Amino acid sequence: AEHFYSLLSFIESDGTTLNENYQYIKTQMEVNEYINYQISEIYFGNYDWPHNNVKYWRPKTETGKWRWILTDTDAGFSLSSSHGFSHNFLVDVSTWNGSVDCILAQNCGENDDMEIYLFKKLLENSEFQNDFINRFAFYLNTTFQPNRVINIINSLSINIEQEMQRHLAKWGDVVTITDWENNVEILREFAFERPSYVRQHIIDYFELNGTSELIIDISDLNAGRIEVHNLNILTFPDTGIYFQDIPIRIMAIPNEGYQFVNWQGNSGEISNSDTISLIISGDSTITAVFEPTVSNVDEVFIPTEYSLHQNYPNPFNPITTLRYDLPENGHVNITIYDMLGREVKSLINQSQDAGFRSVIWNATNDYGKPVSAGIYLYQIQAGEYISTKKMVLLK
Repeated sequence: AEHFYSLLSFIESDGTTLNENYQYIKTQMEVNEYINYQISEIYFGNYDWPHNNVKYWRPKTETGKWRWILTDTDAGFSLSSSHGFSHNFLVDVSTWNGSVDCILAQNCGENDDMEIYLFKKLLENSEFQNDFINRFAFYLNTTFQPNRVINIINSLSINIEQEMQRHLAKWGDVVTITDWENNVEILREFAFERPSYVRQHIIDYFELNGTSELIIDISDLNAGRIEVHNLNILTFPDTGIYFQDIPIRIMAIPNEGYQFVNWQGNSGEISNSDTISLIISGDSTITAVFEPTVSNVDEVFIPTEYSLHQNYPNPFNPITTLRYDLPENGHVNITIYDMLGREVKSLINQSQDAGFRSVIWNATNDYGKPVSAGIYLYQIQAGEYISTKKMVLLK
């Protein structure tokens, strides 16, 4: 506790607006994980937070950083308040009128609003503010995308439904099957409605002009990957809604055997720097261009040993990339199996030249039909080399 409140004392005395102060704060707490934590709680609309259920920890080492624990969110998703999907939690968790003296003295009791104080102070730093806004935009486009959340709700409800009759038989008339079904429908409604309200809350709070559509693409799916504020884009082309007026940090990262060339936009080349800061005022498209790395005109880098890499992304839904290295020419087999060892899909069965290779699996079987969620094995056989790894498909 002494270490944490020393950090709060520094924030109060020195502030967060100066870059050197913020860089020091980042050595004391995992800022990106803290932002993820805030985004999750705000999106969930957790009415039992931040005045309650705030837990944080750090490793007991000289360089250990503070991290936050997401816990007890059952007061979210409109389950404790009708139409909770429209409530502006961003204002709630950043409006602080308390006493910093009692926070630092740790004697505020039930009025301890330390979490609100910390968030409000960090928002005074432009880097933190931009990361918060753009990470929120990214997660609304991906993790909290309505169809994805509703599919998860449906998947879980199907599993739970099988146990509801026994649950009701044990606990009597506390809840009926109709009550449970209504609650599940409340979750679906929240998932569908919440993103648009949160986007408007962000626009209003930070006085932004609105949102625009940004399409991010890549010239070669095998050549590299792209991060938005240190978050990986999983599929291309990626179409997302981002906020106007706020610099969006985008980084192109080449795979082995490739190099970054430039960014191409609607009107041609934007930059030859792998990391750019993009401000959008209307719908835009941007593409990262990669090319193979060559040591001279004729020679391309060749791996020195066989290797099968972990698929990316993992878990995935429904597309993932399997990368493998071939140090010599030869026949290659890459096959997907279920956990019972039954063949699901033959991805590669042909001779290939040496090099850094990859193949995409779209979660279908040999007949082109989608497979169910679960754990799958993928195996490579090339010459005498055999390697098998696991991957997780979500639905």
